[in-house]
Amino acid sequence: MTKEFMQTYQIYLTPLSPIHIGCGEDFEPTNYVIDKNVLYYFDPSKLILSDEEKKS
Repeated sequence: MTKEFMQTYQIYLTPLSPIHIGCGEDFEPTNYVIDKNVLYYFDPSKLILSDEEKKS
C-alpha cells in the first residue's frame, strides 16, 4: 500500500473581506490618473523623443 505524494482536494471558500490579486507591478503615483472610476496609466519612458523627432 503506497500513498500518493501529492493529493488533490476540491474545496470551496467564502471570503470574509475583499481580495486583492496583484501581479507584483507597482504603480508610481505620477504615472496614472483615475477619472470617473477608470484608471489611465502611461509609461513616462514613451514620452522621450527620439533624435529624429527632436529635429522636426
